[in-house]
Amino acid sequence: MEVIEDIWGKIVKTVNTPDPFSKEKANQKIMDLYPYLEGMVNAAADPLLMAVKLSILGNSMDLMVADNSVTFEN
Repeated sequence: MEVIEDIWGKIVKTVNTPDPFSKEKANQKIMDLYPYLEGMVNAAADPLLMAVKLSILGNSMDLMVADNSVTFEN
């Protein structure tokens, strides 16, 4: 975690903005899905477990972005 924070800090400082990816289309797609994902967490038998699973999925999406056959929704 500390390494990620250091790298993120350097990116933010280099591009001089607190959220360098805010204008990315992928971020908007995910934000559009947020109500659905929040509903999944709220409806889950174990909301914490569901939130953790979605967090893991979110962290792995970078690997899927290059694969055009995979959509965020799927």
